[in-house]
Amino acid sequence: MTTQHPPLTRYAALGIPLGFVGLPLYVHLPKYYADTLPLSLALLGTLLFITRLLDCFLDPLIGRMSDAYPHRRKQIMLGSVPVLALGVLFLFYLPSFATAGNAAVLLGLGMSCTYIAYSVLSINYYAAGLPLAADATQTTRVSAWRETAIIIGVLVASILPQVLITKMPQQAAYHLFSLVFVGVLAVGVFAFSPLLKKITAIAGDNTDVSTGAWKKIWANRPLRWVFGVFLLNAIPPSITATLFLFFAASVLQAEAMSGAFLLVYFLAAMCAMPLWAKLSRKIGKKRALMGAMSLAIISFVWAYFLGAGDTLPFFVICIASGAALGGDLALLPSLLADTLQDDKEQGGLAFGVWNFISKFTLALAAGIALPALGMLGYTGTQSTDGGSIHALQLSYAVLPCTFKVLALLTLVLSPIEKK
Repeated sequence: MTTQHPPLTRYAALGIPLGFVGLPLYVHLPKYYADTLPLSLALLGTLLFITRLLDCFLDPLIGRMSDAYPHRRKQIMLGSVPVLALGVLFLFYLPSFATAGNAAVLLGLGMSCTYIAYSVLSINYYAAGLPLAADATQTTRVSAWRETAIIIGVLVASILPQVLITKMPQQAAYHLFSLVFVGVLAVGVFAFSPLLKKITAIAGDNTDVSTGAWKKIWANRPLRWVFGVFLLNAIPPSITATLFLFFAASVLQAEAMSGAFLLVYFLAAMCAMPLWAKLSRKIGKKRALMGAMSLAIISFVWAYFLGAGDTLPFFVICIASGAALGGDLALLPSLLADTLQDDKEQGGLAFGVWNFISKFTLALAAGIALPALGMLGYTGTQSTDGGSIHALQLSYAVLPCTFKVLALLTLVLSPIEKK
């Protein structure tokens, strides 16, 4: 790779394990625990909401403190790796030793430690990409490499649990899955760590992390708009991620195909990402992102009309909405990086706020959607009551599209770049 192009393959390598574990933590664990832990759906949703809420409020602080020591970014990131690895093992092995008396406490502690370690690693990983881009075109390239690597990890994680479950009991399958993650994480860190030394040398160590750092972030008007669009745009996938396995099992009655649905969805996103990046260079990132959001709304709303056995139409929805996701992943982080071109030293804090928004919406999804479904009579994949199934259809398909429309309108009204 020439000196004009940063060694993005090494940078992207760490994205694979981050994507690999992100999907199970937020998609598979709710259903896994609903099936294996002695906890009600309402209590489980409340615990997930509380731990995710505490975690997301820590993210801006983690980003700010990371900015204080950019010359220590390598040590900070490497220090979080063993905590993350042990935390993931603990969470997936938890049903083997948890009891009705200690399950809630152990789950809360395990989630908190794992989420924090994941935040430290991912926030610093995103911030480490800023020195690799010198202009708006390169921010899209860095973003595309990183998000493609993350999706590769997501693709593996989306299908592997279902494959393992066909070969062994559910708990044994997730035990093996967590062990595989530890191996993938070790390889990713090994490949990434030589590049990190160069990144920390570029970053320097003169970042202002006083109160002025916060004022400087919020004084950036385009950045505020990007945060606003991202907030509204992050709510739909947070809801669908929380409810997807329930929808596949209870509405489509095709739980065994959930891995294939996820595989097609994220594969479509990965394949579409270069196309959205190319389109953004022709018509601008804002217009391209508007197109991606519009595609998501038009395609995903049809999930509301699906019922038992409608797997083929759902595959079509997965392809179209997955392609739309590719636009979100390629362009939104790129827009954020563009607003930081003159304030790269604030990258940790900015991506800390970014992580906060992402996790806050996930916390809302778990804390509101699951208990609400429980109140409406939905008790899990064994529910057959027509009213509860209809509530699941509304929550999974219509509610996310409503927030997506609000995100699109906010983007249209925003002063984010137009050329």
